[in-house]
Amino acid sequence: MDPLTLARRFDALHTPLLADACVRLQLATRVAGPALRAVVSVTRIAGRVLLVGHYGSVDIFLEALSGARSGDVLVVDNGQRLDPTEPEALERARFEGFTVGADDVAFGDDDGVLFAPAEALDELLTVADEIRGREREQADAVARGVTLREQLEFPAYIARRHETGYTFRHHLRRIGGAIEE
Repeated sequence: MDPLTLARRFDALHTPLLADACVRLQLATRVAGPALRAVVSVTRIAGRVLLVGHYGSVDIFLEALSGARSGDVLVVDNGQRLDPTEPEALERARFEGFTVGADDVAFGDDDGVLFAPAEALDELLTVADEIRGREREQADAVARGVTLREQLEFPAYIARRHETGYTFRHHLRRIGGAIEE
């Protein structure tokens, strides 16, 4: 997907919607913790991952940037500070228990940073947009005076949960209210 199309499609979404879409599509939900942040102040970004494993020398950044394309997002793994540079420094990065590769896409906004496989990009954005639509419908119903408890038939869930060990996830599936599924 070209960078402009990707940016336009992400413009109406946010990273929590993409995380929900990852759950629905059974993709690994790779969300970075608060330590991962933009070097410059931007509120939204989406693009192909351009990886760098930083080991104390600027040459690795220059090498990575020499292969950059318009719309790429520079992702730096600064967790190791060893010399000499590892051979995969431009191929993958490790963050908080997961790996990001050059075949991933990064999404960032005020809610956080999420990485997704480029091969699932179109489906991921489509599902995230569907989830946004469902959430918008729920919000519109609340604005009309229909509480979320009413929309999700919450009293019926409570009654059934006590009788059968019924979970909220089962209830949402039964009434068609599950966001991530």
